[in-house]
Amino acid sequence: GWDLFFQQQLGISDQNHKNKLILKAMDLVLFGPPTVFYNPLKDALLALAILVAITGLFFSNLQRRKAKNQINKMLEEVEMLQMNEQRFLEIQSTLEEAEQKSETVLKEKHSLEKKLKTEINA
Repeated sequence: GWDLFFQQQLGISDQNHKNKLILKAMDLVLFGPPTVFYNPLKDALLALAILVAITGLFFSNLQRRKAKNQINKMLEEVEMLQMNEQRFLEIQSTLEEAEQKSETVLKEKHSLEKKLKTEINA
């Protein structure tokens, strides 16, 4: 009977598979083909959710680019500040050297003036 049909025609030997197939066939005979419910609201909500997700991805990508550009700009500014600081330190050391030379020249001038006064007075 049925076992021979399942075995030879359909190639199904497992009893569980046979039972499931019989149950589905009886459902089809008793209740008819399954009705497919088309819900346009579900489709609209799904489309809206996809649109929101794509928009969110677009804006997050835009924000990431802006942040990356700002970080690069800040790094350039920090580099410029470091270079300016180095220049400032170099100029400051040059100024200190010039002040020391000026003091040395003033001391020599005063000592030469004293010598001249003593020679003139002597």
